[in-house]
Amino acid sequence: MPNFAQIKRQARHDLHGQLAVPAVLTRTNTVVSEITARLHQNPFMQGDIDYQGYTEREEDYVRVILAQSLNVERGDRLYFPDYNQTVVLFQRRPRTDDSYETWIVKEVPR
Repeated sequence: MPNFAQIKRQARHDLHGQLAVPAVLTRTNTVVSEITARLHQNPFMQGDIDYQGYTEREEDYVRVILAQSLNVERGDRLYFPDYNQTVVLFQRRPRTDDSYETWIVKEVPR
């Protein structure tokens, strides 16, 4: 019987797979591949909800989750046609699971 960590790992893997959308990978050496990836945006909120009654949105924390091993590198670009958005891979996050990798990205202005 799987333990909680195994169940959580499988659920996370399934979720990333289901929420992945088509993307075009452009490597720094201009090789282009069509892949799927998850564009994940978390707002960074700051403020004191207990005393002020609200928080303020400071910035978005944008990352890409790749469910396949692609040997990507810093500086590679991903274009998401569904969102008409291009991002540049900036910093690989430490791996917590072998089934996917997470990158902090920088958005390219449209």
